[in-house]
Amino acid sequence: MNVLFLAGFLDKIKLNRKLVMFHNYECIDHPNNFSRDNDPEDHIRFRPLPYPILSGIDVEYARPFKRGSKTTCMVFFVKSMLKYWKVILLCALGFVILFLLIFIAIYMVFILPKHPEGPTISTGFPNFQFTTRLATTRSSILFTTKNQPETTTKISATTLTTITTIAPDNSPNPPENFNIICTNGFQLVNGKCWKFISQYQSKNNSDLECQKYSGSGLATIQTAQDNLELQKFLKNQNVERVWIGLECLGNEDEKCEWDNQQGPLEEYSNFEPGFPTWFIGNCTFLDSATGKWFSADCFVDEMAYVCELPTTIEDTCEYNYADHCYLRNDAWITFQAALDTCHQQCSEMVSVHSELENRFIQSMYLDVTDQYMLWLGGLAAQQDYILWTDNSLNDYQNMGFYLKMKQFPTLLLFLILSFSPYSDTVPICNNGFDLNGGNCWKYIPQKLTQADAENECLKYNGATLLDIRTDTINTALQSYLQNEKVSGPVWIGLYCTQTGSLGKCQWSFNRGNTVKVKQFADKNPNVTIGNCVYFDVSSKQWYSEKCTEKMAFLCEVPMTAEDSCVHNYNHNCYFPITSTPRTFAQSHLACQTKYCSDLVSIHSELENRYVASLFNHSGDTIIGGMAPTMNTVIWSDRSPAFYNNLKKMGGGNCLHMNVGKNDSTNGQWFSTGCSESYSYVCKRPTGIKCGTGYDDPS
Repeated sequence: MNVLFLAGFLDKIKLNRKLVMFHNYECIDHPNNFSRDNDPEDHIRFRPLPYPILSGIDVEYARPFKRGSKTTCMVFFVKSMLKYWKVILLCALGFVILFLLIFIAIYMVFILPKHPEGPTISTGFPNFQFTTRLATTRSSILFTTKNQPETTTKISATTLTTITTIAPDNSPNPPENFNIICTNGFQLVNGKCWKFISQYQSKNNSDLECQKYSGSGLATIQTAQDNLELQKFLKNQNVERVWIGLECLGNEDEKCEWDNQQGPLEEYSNFEPGFPTWFIGNCTFLDSATGKWFSADCFVDEMAYVCELPTTIEDTCEYNYADHCYLRNDAWITFQAALDTCHQQCSEMVSVHSELENRFIQSMYLDVTDQYMLWLGGLAAQQDYILWTDNSLNDYQNMGFYLKMKQFPTLLLFLILSFSPYSDTVPICNNGFDLNGGNCWKYIPQKLTQADAENECLKYNGATLLDIRTDTINTALQSYLQNEKVSGPVWIGLYCTQTGSLGKCQWSFNRGNTVKVKQFADKNPNVTIGNCVYFDVSSKQWYSEKCTEKMAFLCEVPMTAEDSCVHNYNHNCYFPITSTPRTFAQSHLACQTKYCSDLVSIHSELENRYVASLFNHSGDTIIGGMAPTMNTVIWSDRSPAFYNNLKKMGGGNCLHMNVGKNDSTNGQWFSTGCSESYSYVCKRPTGIKCGTGYDDPS
């Protein structure tokens, strides 16, 4: 048995004996090493090796054994292992750690990005492929959406898609001289992109052929200049007449509409006298010589045609349409995973805003022969009520059917109000609170425990125990309490969990810690005394105390602006509607059309606490959010989702709030069906000029 001594890692081991260097020897057992009579040689010998393997081996182990020794190479090997076991163990651990790091690196770089996973949704339906959209280099001037947009799903008769747009705050600034271009070989003419197709086709087949070019449609003519430029464009094409994208259902211009929902024939018409004539045909062609329009049969007549695309901005992306880049993703994944993937690519799931854009998205999948379903970034409370996750306007809908998921249905629509705030607003405090340095405070002399004091504050517009964020506020508080003739301790809304650590002291309701304000007295905070904190008026310092001690306290609410509404909080008016229960869509419409407002959106723990305080009866109320998953909330007023108090997913994706409860569930959200009728809360900014025709629910 050959044993190789790998000792390169032993470097200058200091021993009592002289160090001997062996580089080219191998220890071998003689086959008869247990019989001295049969072996006149040493029982263990060394023979040269073809390459160096030993370095720095102790004389005791490297020298030949004396004649007659019965020590084998295995014993020799074991002695080496026992002597240097610590070094060998460290090397082994090093190799294990190295392999782990290599594996993690390979997983993160090559495996994880291919399958981006968010919290998965149990949909009872296969995972879908999806499309994402982001703005081209001019994106920052194209959008007015907010950060953290949400997700909506839409299904047409043949496709289910997801669309995304970039929030303006994250969009790159446009270059000073961006290039307006046409794609797909189209020519830029008079601010439009046109392509002449010489093949004669019926009008309907012409439109289908145009769609193959990035979803384009037949040319439209909105002005006399458009008509003249189209004549010039056709001058060298040796063609007499071409289809244009206009259909008429009568003999008057008022009965004519441009294809793909591009509107009626209104400002400009160039029909030859006596046209349109519906009994000849509903479709329209342009005579290239005169520029006049004539009626023709949509199915029988055949002629050349001109396809039209919107202009876009030069970019390197593969799918460039109308100032946006669309990214096709063929991975079959869940809705949440699709949303996460779009966010990783600095984009949002796609929202669709015109029939032409819908055609373009379909054209991205011309290579697909079977029925294909794609995620769209939309949610729906009902057939005609669509809410896009990128907070864009709902100006187009093509709902073919609902896809009922276990967690959510598919699409949503709502109306946008244009508010006109007063130019000047006066900051105020209500409910008897005092305005002090931009804060609204109220001193309560009643002595309560800290927990009871917090509950008492809730009765005053959802107020909380005071938090002190700056040294300036700390000084102002001392002056305020001295003016109130207060000399004893007062509770503030601070709770500590570790002695001597400011980072372990938190203001109530997730309002942060005290790292930036160091007003504790010496040897405080001290949790051995108590976890709660009070303010001492005379010293302006904070002290730890048992939470069960009773003392006076200070309540605080945000300042607001003057308005006639009853429920005025933090520059917003709130209208709890309990007299007429409505569904989610009905509530949203009522808020907008009857009360000059929108369904309530909630953006902090304090606002959530305030909304819950508006109700005295136990039950639940509709709020203006939809949730496809536990961690995704979309507000109907298109405000960003900074706060989430969703505790339970139910049978739908419309959000309700528990109200009037005397336990920890008060103010918690849950999702339920959108067709159920409940009370609801409307919200609008203070100082709004609503005009006439609106009710005052106060």
